[in-house]
Amino acid sequence: MLTAPNPSAPEWRPVPNAPHYFVSDDGRVRVAARKSWSHYHPLNITGSERPVVRSRPYKPAGRGEKARAAKLSNGDVYEIRSLSVSGLSHDEIAQRFPVCKGTVRHIVKRYTWKHLPPQSPQDAPGCVLP
Repeated sequence: MLTAPNPSAPEWRPVPNAPHYFVSDDGRVRVAARKSWSHYHPLNITGSERPVVRSRPYKPAGRGEKARAAKLSNGDVYEIRSLSVSGLSHDEIAQRFPVCKGTVRHIVKRYTWKHLPPQSPQDAPGCVLP
């Protein structure tokens, strides 16, 4: 059974002098890589022979709870540190939060989340408080 072509579907045409680049009639650009469509991205075609690909502006990853994949909040980190000072094992602390005991160890030893200031002298042994 034959179906009528979708009039709203864009038509993709190859970009001259730019192998693997295709542009749609609505202005979108895509790149064919390894026989599959890898991604869409903006393409600025100038009068030159080669296309100029505009890269996205660099956006540094967030720190702490602002990171995209953060599982803990700043309050959680302070609680983890205070629980460790009170004598709970890293294993017991990890069971209370959605992290593994290695993550708890890194938080307590301030290998990670070191941008958070210590709340008390017990929170950061060996650190000088202001």
